[in-house]
Amino acid sequence: MFLSSHFFSVKVLLITLFLHFTIHSINAQEGHINDNHNSSSSKMYDSGLKSSLLSEMGAKVRNGVRVDEISPDYLLYNNWYPTIINFQSGKSLNLEKANLNIILDQFVFESSNGDYNIITLTSNIESVIINNEVYKYYFLPLENKYKPLNIVFGNDLFSFLKGYKIIVDRNKKNKTIFNVNEGEKIDIEAYYYLKSDSFGIIEMDLNKKELLNLVKYKEQKKKIKEFAKLNNLSFRKEKDVSKILEFLFMQ
Repeated sequence: MFLSSHFFSVKVLLITLFLHFTIHSINAQEGHINDNHNSSSSKMYDSGLKSSLLSEMGAKVRNGVRVDEISPDYLLYNNWYPTIINFQSGKSLNLEKANLNIILDQFVFESSNGDYNIITLTSNIESVIINNEVYKYYFLPLENKYKPLNIVFGNDLFSFLKGYKIIVDRNKKNKTIFNVNEGEKIDIEAYYYLKSDSFGIIEMDLNKKELLNLVKYKEQKKKIKEFAKLNNLSFRKEKDVSKILEFLFMQ
């Protein structure tokens, strides 16, 4: 009788221990799953944080891009730079890594999880600062769209602006980015605009004839040429043209 009772007690003890370890194991597994779930949720939130904030501030973001949209051939900068987005509301948002896609004329930025996103709606953006260069969005009538242009120089009288385009094989006619063959050379070329309240925004080339055509009178043209010669300024260099334009608009 004693042995039977003792055997029964041992059996109950073993069953109790088995249940205890089983429940502990289940709880541990559930805890591991919850940890993974929380980690995943946190990662998803973090990766979408910048997109969410941009949307709240009035910009529209397309999450996820095609491989060709971040191809180095189509990006302005060789590196991805920290970028500041300034909104018309006075708020700002910092992006860790961004670049400018020249084909789309849109800024691309990288999320913390490695995904890339494109800023597609920009009506509430005041300016974008990337690589110490300031961009603003301007409406170009001939292209019938807004494009981000770099402010090379600007004051209350005028703005000297720079945009970019991609040139594919200069020796072939009707060659566009949409029919590029493997091995063909792709170049990024700068082009310039002049903006003033008096005449709006016009595209211009960097040469003497183009700049002198901005003024009507011979006496003005003469002063501009003398100013450029006296200060050893070139009509083809961006920084020099900024100084010539400043002198021109002060006349």
